[in-house]
Amino acid sequence: LRQQEAEEEEFRQRMLNKFAEDERLEQMNAQKRRMRQVEHKREVERLLDERRRMYEAEKEAELESQREEEQRAAALRDLIEQERRRILQEAAGKLGLEYMPRGVLNTQDDLNMFRSYADDARAKGQIAQ
Repeated sequence: LRQQEAEEEEFRQRMLNKFAEDERLEQMNAQKRRMRQVEHKREVERLLDERRRMYEAEKEAELESQREEEQRAAALRDLIEQERRRILQEAAGKLGLEYMPRGVLNTQDDLNMFRSYADDARAKGQIAQ
């Protein structure tokens, strides 16, 4: 009977130790799992931040490209306008207003500029009065 009680007590102790060890392992696994979850959340946030930065950099590059294109277009428009004025000045020195095709002088400023160039040319004696 004593031996049986001793065996039961030993079994009880072994089982309690085993359960305690299992519980300790389970706690370690739960802690590792929580740590992995926290690490995964940090990694997700880092990836999202990187993605946002890349998007912002791409957007900024696109805006810069658009600004450059607008500057090129403005420079081209200025060049075309300068050349148009030069051609009008040259034509004013050689031709009179009556020989200009329709639509060449679009605005009152164009007409005034042409007349001014023509008056200058007449004053210099380049065209007949």
